[in-house]
Amino acid sequence: MSAINPTMAALFATWEELPDQVGQQWQSLEPRLRTFKDAYADAATHEAREWVVADMRDYLSKHAPALLAFLVRKGQELTSSDTPRSFGDLGSLGGHESTRGPTRSWETSDNQAPSEAALMTRYTDIACPSRVSISKPRFVVVVRLTISPQVGSADIQRVSVQADVPVTVRLRAPDFDWPPGSAAEQVIHMPADSDSNAATFDLRPRTIGHFGLRVDFIQRGQYIGSASATVEVTSIEQPADDSVPRTFTPLHFPDYGDTPPPDRVLYVDYHAPSQRLRFELDVADGPTHYFEQPLTEAPTAFMNRYYENLNQLVYGYDPASKALLNVDQAVDENEIDESWAEIGRTLWQTLIPTRMKALYDAERAQWHDSSLLIVSYEPTIPWELILPYDRNWPGSGDDDGTWCETMRLTRWLHSDQHREANPQGPPATLSFARYGVTAPSYKTLNNLPYTHHEAKKLRKVFKEQGFTDVGPEETSRPAIRRFLREADYNLFHIAAHGTFLTADGTPAPALLAGNAVARSSWRFWKREQIEADLPVGPASFNHGQIERKLASERPLFFFNACEVGRLGWGLTGLEGWAETLVTKGASAFIGPLWVANDACACQFSLAFYEAMLAGQTLAEATRAARRAAKRAGEPTWLAYSVYGHPNARLAGAG
Repeated sequence: MSAINPTMAALFATWEELPDQVGQQWQSLEPRLRTFKDAYADAATHEAREWVVADMRDYLSKHAPALLAFLVRKGQELTSSDTPRSFGDLGSLGGHESTRGPTRSWETSDNQAPSEAALMTRYTDIACPSRVSISKPRFVVVVRLTISPQVGSADIQRVSVQADVPVTVRLRAPDFDWPPGSAAEQVIHMPADSDSNAATFDLRPRTIGHFGLRVDFIQRGQYIGSASATVEVTSIEQPADDSVPRTFTPLHFPDYGDTPPPDRVLYVDYHAPSQRLRFELDVADGPTHYFEQPLTEAPTAFMNRYYENLNQLVYGYDPASKALLNVDQAVDENEIDESWAEIGRTLWQTLIPTRMKALYDAERAQWHDSSLLIVSYEPTIPWELILPYDRNWPGSGDDDGTWCETMRLTRWLHSDQHREANPQGPPATLSFARYGVTAPSYKTLNNLPYTHHEAKKLRKVFKEQGFTDVGPEETSRPAIRRFLREADYNLFHIAAHGTFLTADGTPAPALLAGNAVARSSWRFWKREQIEADLPVGPASFNHGQIERKLASERPLFFFNACEVGRLGWGLTGLEGWAETLVTKGASAFIGPLWVANDACACQFSLAFYEAMLAGQTLAEATRAARRAAKRAGEPTWLAYSVYGHPNARLAGAG
């Protein structure tokens, strides 16, 4: 017979005070908690009651962790007091108003007296393949509780256990079959000074797809924690991703002499059929790790709404008001900063696999200030904005800072198409010796006052360095095309409007040249003016002479697309430029993923070039530029993606 679970006993005993304890959230929590109470009272077996408690704890851990902590604490107080613990005395605890009939009377079992043993912290260690073939007769799931987190675990959860008291491990695998002789429940022992022994479960695949496993831990008849894992069952025999690399082809880094390789290279691919992100993390002079993360939609669709929100924040408007009411509601700088930080934490929670988070948690000190090159098969996800957090970290929140703040982070693109066109990795040496800088005047729009200051300042700095200005002399599209075909250049910097403009309305990224005007005003302009002002887009680089020049000279491109307007630069804008330029041979490419405020963009670019000329690496110069452009209530400093070798330096600089 069974005792009342302490957490559930606390729920009954404190029911009347919970509205004051919880506050406004009580209105949404009360119906769900009442359902848990009724289910617990109606459960016919001890096992069924423990499932109810497990479900309630899972629900509260996600929606009301503070309330869960309160109930656990109260449950411990009840367990150590003289409060009745027999389920037959449940009514004496108060708060139960079930309409499902009379409660049952259960006696307290002898082995569930309160324990004097001290609680220890242990971590769940779940070892199982992430992929198995449907033809496989069985596979193994191994479960332990360990003193320290294990990086390879499918899920790592903190569990409080009593020393030298056995723990029941129960595996729930409803979508798998159990081979003969297999048991869903096993017992492990909990030494005070070492890891537990292993519980080993045999399972057999039943059908193709992605399926979840859940492991519950029970001590002295009481639920103490759970962990989960996902296994993909496939139609063909193939290795599990934990042991054999996927189809990622390692990026080729030539002999760079004194330039060290990145400390970490993270390959990322989106597998559309299974809607999963696949990761391969190569550590310099260390192991290679493989991870997967399911998504509910493709990265492009997933990120689209976040880019629109970031665009709104640059303008100082509340994204929710714009999305729901189509109203430009101004917000203060503190709310803007919290809004972009919320996006960064959401990206960490949604995109980063559990085991990769555990690896980061275990190696935070090594990751901080290290160089990270993210080699992605698609450029849509703003990895720079990832904001790691963990409720178990001291001072939990945004204390770690975004990845672009805490690491020397750059990107590169990698696919079969890119490897064929540009098989080499990013070069380690850059040059500004022959440069072109342009900033269209926009006499009609007249709303980018800092772009001309930016261009003038850069020309002055480069001239003082003895570099050669090779144009373009004009800012029209024909002049820019001639420059790209004919000039001998190492660097092309343009500060301009970024937009989408096509004849059929299909979005296409573009930088507006000349005396550009908004599309809605084109009908008022003469034909020769329109032709001079047409935008420059990635398609402008589809030219044999230009492609040969990029492949041989490998110039750097810096596109400061400012004040993009409500047409939106965001997702497709940078994506088109990055794919085009990196594929065709650019040594590096820098541009914003969303709207850039022209004043902050000017600060960013000037600080970047200053740092590069001082001898800093590409990644170090980018971090210096972010710090220079960073200001409260303005997320432009986060907008930039930098494609190139993180340890690349300017030839002859320093």
